[in-house]
Amino acid sequence: MDTDGVPTGVWSVIFGTANGDTATGVMVFDDHRIAGGDSNFYYTGNYRCDGDEISAQIKVAHYGFSTGTIAGPILRGGTLHLNFRGRWNADTITADGRLEGAQNASVRCKLTKLEDLPPAAPAPG
Repeated sequence: MDTDGVPTGVWSVIFGTANGDTATGVMVFDDHRIAGGDSNFYYTGNYRCDGDEISAQIKVAHYGFSTGTIAGPILRGGTLHLNFRGRWNADTITADGRLEGAQNASVRCKLTKLEDLPPAAPAPG
């Protein structure tokens, strides 16, 4: 469910570069925070919305085996920073971004909402 005019929920993401490289992952948007990942990288960050416009700053950190990325190879355990800006609605986010410190710096992001987050559990007591 969208609360206060911001996208919340679980989203699939496809990252693409101008030369045709792609990568996929999952992101959770909740209360202006982002967390997610794929088989080799995890993502953490935050986002802001103004109407149907969205911007985000995301750290992409290596933890897995492969060090190859759509942005070129990075050092094992290394990090990249993705900044993107685009538009969103209840089901999709499309945005263009830049990976700081990467060979293929321009990235197009397409996110598709998979489901809403479950309600918070009641406090014990």
